[in-house]
Amino acid sequence: YRYQKDNGILITEPDRAEGMHKILYQCPHCMTESKMDSKGAEIFCTECGKRWTLREDGTLEANEGETEFPLTITDVDGTGIAVTIRTDKATVGEALQELGLLEGEEGPYGLWVTAVFGEEADSANNEYWMFYKDGVELSTGVSETYIADGEHYEAVIVQY
Repeated sequence: YRYQKDNGILITEPDRAEGMHKILYQCPHCMTESKMDSKGAEIFCTECGKRWTLREDGTLEANEGETEFPLTITDVDGTGIAVTIRTDKATVGEALQELGLLEGEEGPYGLWVTAVFGEEADSANNEYWMFYKDGVELSTGVSETYIADGEHYEAVIVQY
């Protein structure tokens, strides 16, 4: 997946998800094991009925209802809160703004985040919000980071 994403490789075959359930055997929605199946470009859980489409760029997108992802928000003192975001928006920034969890200003490089969950970064104290996906610093802004079901995001106030 990393190589595919880094090199902009698209997989356009209509059966691109077939067999994926053998690797992704636990449903990220209901957490049931060995009830996943796949057909065509879809992977689905036979226990809860949740379905995802394997997009051409290798990311999974919920078919019905909302896409879900966990978000951990950590302030400068290391105090954190974990929430599950449910959205039909495409990017992390859109999802958090729609829910009123993110404030920011548009700048030359996209959205400059000033507050998350009501917690403001203090620029006078050299603080800013840093975002991570699955423990890795984002290489794009939150307004350009596309969501895939189950990916874990973190918003952390850091000082420079």
